Amino acid sequence: MKPGGRTVHATIYDEAFAKGKLMGRLEARLEGRLEGKLELLLQLLDERELALTELQHQRVEACTDEARLHQWFDRALTASDANEVFEAVDLEVRERPER
Repeated sequence: MKPGGRTVHATIYDEAFAKGKLMGRLEARLEGRLEGKLELLLQLLDERELALTELQHQRVEACTDEARLHQWFDRALTASDANEVFEAVDLEVRERPER
């Protein structure tokens, strides 16, 4: 037993609980950032009247890669249609050399 009447198990539990709580907060912040970027992308596409197919909309909604959302957003700034937004990123991914 540790000083103050706490057991080693209680201390380990408290540390694990605190770590889990911190991880939960970090995950929530990341999720919030992703949702914000997703909403901005959809708003930009709408404002520029770049109509998404159902499949494209599903891809955007399912995306959890912050860098990919950023790439799509950058492409949406100058694209003439929604296909340009997604095809350019898909080509970049396919053209990357294997490591």
